[in-house]
Amino acid sequence: MFNQAGNKNNNYKTILVVEDDYTSIELYKEIFSFFKTVHVMYTKYGKEAIELFTSCRVNLVILDIKLPDIDGIEVLEFVKSISSVPVIVQTAHTKHLYFYRAKQAGCDEYIAKPINIGETIALINKYMK
Repeated sequence: MFNQAGNKNNNYKTILVVEDDYTSIELYKEIFSFFKTVHVMYTKYGKEAIELFTSCRVNLVILDIKLPDIDGIEVLEFVKSISSVPVIVQTAHTKHLYFYRAKQAGCDEYIAKPINIGETIALINKYMK
């Protein structure tokens, strides 16, 4: 896990990005550089995401479906079972089955890879108000 912003105060919103693809992580770093009041936590592991979610005050989760340790849907189901924090699911899979599974598990939004920067910024703004 690595953090983008080291400074945390009450004005900051915390976003948990669960992503194992280096290129996508670098893109998110670029996107979040435009947000001045956002603290971003990154992990590529679902189990670590669950630990971070339960130990930190998270305002938004951006979650990949395919993770190296557990399925992202498991992480989504956990988050939604204990909170109403919005979850944006992202995946390179374009099959409707993944979209359906994510919606059934409670995702708030669904982004297909490759990540569209404009769409992603709009979704982040929507949930960071």
